[in-house]
Amino acid sequence: MGDGACLGICFTDHELLYAVHQPGTLRGSASQGNSSQGGLSQADTPQGNSSQGGLSQADTPQGNSTQGSSSQGNSSQGNTHHQRPLLEIQHTGCQEFSFRIRDVLTAGDSGLFDLVATSIRRIKDRFPATEARILTPAPEECWTILPRSVYEHPSERESHIRMLMEGVPREELTVTWEPVSNTDFKLLAIRRKSSITPFEKLLKDFTHTEYFSEYEIGTLWQQLTGMSGSFMHIHCQKNYLSVSSHILGKLRGVAVIPTQTMEDLPYLWRLHASRLPWMNGIHEKIYLYGPEADSVSAMLHTQWEDAGDTVLLHSFDAMTITAPEKTVGFKLESAFPAILLSVAQ
Repeated sequence: MGDGACLGICFTDHELLYAVHQPGTLRGSASQGNSSQGGLSQADTPQGNSSQGGLSQADTPQGNSTQGSSSQGNSSQGNTHHQRPLLEIQHTGCQEFSFRIRDVLTAGDSGLFDLVATSIRRIKDRFPATEARILTPAPEECWTILPRSVYEHPSERESHIRMLMEGVPREELTVTWEPVSNTDFKLLAIRRKSSITPFEKLLKDFTHTEYFSEYEIGTLWQQLTGMSGSFMHIHCQKNYLSVSSHILGKLRGVAVIPTQTMEDLPYLWRLHASRLPWMNGIHEKIYLYGPEADSVSAMLHTQWEDAGDTVLLHSFDAMTITAPEKTVGFKLESAFPAILLSVAQ
């Protein structure tokens, strides 16, 4: 991270949500456990178990449904705590638009795209920020978890990539392999290079930029809180849920659940959990955020009665963050990814 402020950005259908953090801005103290490091690795081949940062220009393949490994079980451990200073964000805000932002970014409407880009430039000039981190939407990516028999053999790796992204030229894809809790498996994350191009244009005025997948938010949460037990993160957007599970400081499984109506969610959750047992596993905490977090909690709380404590990340206290604002004029839970991206170390 550079000397300037860091801007975190995420989107809902019609909102650009952002948070600004000045490195070194601390206040008070809080209890923290042993932290872990995560993020997407910067290599096309699945070698090694260490990784850095977010998705920048790495070759990374990510899919919308994944097969988690059930061999890790549902047990969890408590945290070892020590005191840490609270991080303070400088500002968090929301810009509303009359159009669906994701449609504009993928369709390339120059006039509407310029409105979004202008908003980001104004935020940058106001604070000012030299670094930007942005959350890329899960439906634009492909995530899947593959066994050692695939990821250790180049021909098998490429065969699976071709199968998952049929019809898309290999040179148009970026691929990342991410270690998971079961060392016999790895997460394969795939993006089309064209899906990143609009974000590069949005952030071209920043000195340093990073692009994070939605499942990486859980890894950043571990780094912030030091949580070393088991937890599940659920990003609740209008038309999909992205879900990730962590255990003992490592990613366990990921999934994306497309939705049409909230009434379908109990059925869809059971359907996906029948293939991904970790979704119904025991978690110390189940964290919900995003514009539909309240609705999702209401629809699925019976699914989680014996699974763990549900936490809505709709306040700065719940996020273990401090901020000058006491109240905001938008759903704070929608801005959680942006806030976390801004303060990530």
